[in-house]
Amino acid sequence: GVPGDAEARGGSLGRAWRRRLLKVPPRKRGSASPGIFSAMLDPDALIEPGRGLGGITLGCQVADILAVAEPLRVIEIPGEGEEEGVTIHSFGSIRTWSVAGRVEQVGAFEAYRGRTASGIGLGSTIDEIRAAHGAVAPLGAENMIVVPALPGAGIETTEWATPDEPDPTARVVQLFVHAIDD
Repeated sequence: GVPGDAEARGGSLGRAWRRRLLKVPPRKRGSASPGIFSAMLDPDALIEPGRGLGGITLGCQVADILAVAEPLRVIEIPGEGEEEGVTIHSFGSIRTWSVAGRVEQVGAFEAYRGRTASGIGLGSTIDEIRAAHGAVAPLGAENMIVVPALPGAGIETTEWATPDEPDPTARVVQLFVHAIDD
């Protein structure tokens, strides 16, 4: 899979990914209208697990996003052996993870205000997620959960009292949308 934010910091992937921060030169915005820009990177947009968030659809070309938005930073994580590398573009409250120029994962951070159709978003508690969707399960990374009723989403929360048991009062701090595995 594509690493989330914790993995980009060397977290739960279990690999010693080598990162390098790239300086992104000033870039002219493409000829796209401001309406396309605001629709593509919208921190109020619906979060659609398995599909996208922030107006960015999984599988879209990164070049299309870069034609209308300048990233605040870019991190490249080289692949190992036959694996393709991963590129992370940060646009403030929205980040994309791409492989070979296609968006594989989108994440909501800090000031993202959008919610899922059931009202789940940053700031929601694990209890609220359970009330809306039933069971939650630890993902294997610290403070990460998956929700079987929300395939295509990974959720990072505030710290839990017990590492392997999701704390009902823990709040969502990051939400990732990725393709649904078959």
